[in-house]
Amino acid sequence: MKKIAMLYLGRKGAGPVYAYEMALALSKHNCVFVVLSSFIENKKSWDSVVKVDKNLSVKYVNTYNSIAGFLFSSLNIFHFIKIIKSINLYRPDLFYSPMEHFWDVAIYPFVKCGLKIKTIHDIKLHKQEDSFIYRFFHQFAFKQADKYVILSKKFTKDLVDKGIKEQNIIHIPHANFSYYADKQENRNFHFNNKILFFGRILEYKGLHILLSAMKIVTKEMLDIKLVIAGDGNISSCKNDIEILHDNIELHNRWIPIEDVKNYFQEIDIVILPYIQASQSGIIPLAYSFSKPVIASNIGALDEQLYDGKTGYLVESDNPKILSEKILQLMKSPDTIHKMSKECYKVYKNEMTWEASAKKIMECLSD
Repeated sequence: MKKIAMLYLGRKGAGPVYAYEMALALSKHNCVFVVLSSFIENKKSWDSVVKVDKNLSVKYVNTYNSIAGFLFSSLNIFHFIKIIKSINLYRPDLFYSPMEHFWDVAIYPFVKCGLKIKTIHDIKLHKQEDSFIYRFFHQFAFKQADKYVILSKKFTKDLVDKGIKEQNIIHIPHANFSYYADKQENRNFHFNNKILFFGRILEYKGLHILLSAMKIVTKEMLDIKLVIAGDGNISSCKNDIEILHDNIELHNRWIPIEDVKNYFQEIDIVILPYIQASQSGIIPLAYSFSKPVIASNIGALDEQLYDGKTGYLVESDNPKILSEKILQLMKSPDTIHKMSKECYKVYKNEMTWEASAKKIMECLSD
């Protein structure tokens, strides 16, 4: 049985769930020690599982929960010493980070371990994250580990261009997000006449394109509802939202983990009108609720979405084509039902966390 040390210092969003699922999968056949932020959003889940999983242990460290806290904590060298010391005392065979963090640059070089692996979720920074501070820390991500996990084959060349040897690149597709869905959930099909835009509202997510498409859709489907759920600045979309107010259900706030299922259970399809993308955690999340997806055919989204089976891929930044696909699906509940079954098959049989953990462990025998 191998000893694995995991480091995840993020607090909110899909990251805490990704780390949790991976830790559980790795602990089935290994001893896993995880260093986490004490402010992690799903702390209760971690606390519960360590009580029953003898192969899993957790150490919390105070990070930050505000910008001021980030600046103060980042200047406190004792935080980093404490983390490094706890990992080195564990003497892991493998050191693994399931997602990048600003503090990695001060921790990774000092961890004593034969093999260091890091998952890179975005090889290229998104437009609204491409600032000097992000670029500064992001460039170090490609110099700290021995091997790198990417979630999409399409970005292998981009990583090679950054100086990483291809034999040190591991492709592990984004696994399903069963964490959010009840195992005994009732999956009887009901048509709700609702579509969903979910997640952080940033320009590259393309909400403005979806709203333009909705102006076309509502001319033919008067009662259709678009559920918008996520935090972010919607000022640029305010006029379109007001025009479509009878067809919009707006929840412009951070969606806590425990509330996620409420938004996916009562809708029919999920829309990803992105104008830039690597891969998306929303697609496996939609599959976990048996919901088809309409997504822009950009980045590596075509590696996650089976066009015509689990949804549709559409041309990016084209409201007219997007509206046509929305109408095509929403006017055919039988097609949605058929696709829902395919989504459930993918959720149950493909992209499992056990397969992901196995690929990580195979690196030790390379």
